[in-house]
Amino acid sequence: MSFGFDPGWHEYEVTCGNSSWEDRILERSPNQQFAVSLEAFPRELDGGGTVWFTVHVENFENTALSLSGFVEDGNGAVIKRINGLEGRVPVGGKNITFSYTVYGVGNHTFKLFLDNYDGKPNGEGEEHWSEVKVKVNPVNGTELKQVGFECDDPEFNWNRGEYTATLVCKAFVYNPAQNSVGISIVSVKEWSVNNRDLKDALEHAWVVKYPEAINASKIGVITFENTAHAGLGTLEYDLFGANVLVALNYTISPKSGDDVTFTDTDIINIKQDDKDVIGDVGVNVGVTIVLGELVELPRTAKLAWDFIGPIVIGKIKNKVLG
Repeated sequence: MSFGFDPGWHEYEVTCGNSSWEDRILERSPNQQFAVSLEAFPRELDGGGTVWFTVHVENFENTALSLSGFVEDGNGAVIKRINGLEGRVPVGGKNITFSYTVYGVGNHTFKLFLDNYDGKPNGEGEEHWSEVKVKVNPVNGTELKQVGFECDDPEFNWNRGEYTATLVCKAFVYNPAQNSVGISIVSVKEWSVNNRDLKDALEHAWVVKYPEAINASKIGVITFENTAHAGLGTLEYDLFGANVLVALNYTISPKSGDDVTFTDTDIINIKQDDKDVIGDVGVNVGVTIVLGELVELPRTAKLAWDFIGPIVIGKIKNKVLG
């Protein structure tokens, strides 16, 4: 059945007597390789909050497709890039899901772009767009309300004799009152991570950054930062690639009025700078081999050693043995 629409997904409403329901249909052109749609849940929020977006791709070919592109907000700022393995779409299709904090009273439009050429909307290759709208309603009352919480994935880098990574979490707090709320201090009361090695690696105290005041009907962003310190062995065997639940309990003390306490969580994925790790492994393993000792290589080294090993060992021999 064809409705004569332009290629892509189209929503429609069916009414029969006192009943009605919504559905959608995919219209495609004869030579079209793929189709896309962008979905959001929830589509309506009070004050703001976390929205889960799903990029759905239909692959009409008999082989996998390599696509690239992005999702942008109404101001044109990219909130999600899609490429590489994530952009590889098997026969039939796939879904890509991610979350984003939406705040600010009004209607917010998000647009998805994907193509099979260079990930840029320049007319090259087959290009497709899709968009979705999210509505943020004002919140009644006068008490501050947390409307979003998120943590960035920390990446370990080599830094002065050790590996360090900064864990950054952000809380988005909405002021529904008609007057600004001055902030005296924001303090972390409790925190936890469900990974013992990461907990041992993180510092005891968090650095908290917050605005002097949150204006009426506006969002204030509070940033929590902590630094993790680890050696190569702990990073490779216990931390790298782990998914960790982070929980923060914090209190906002206004300049006037009662304290307000919030608790929230997010899941992070621990990353590392592979160039730093491979270089460090190369030096350490190379020196060990020169000295005639046997070692068990970490998993990153196993992948790279066949390529960089002879080069590293050669340089170390020249330096150590003359």
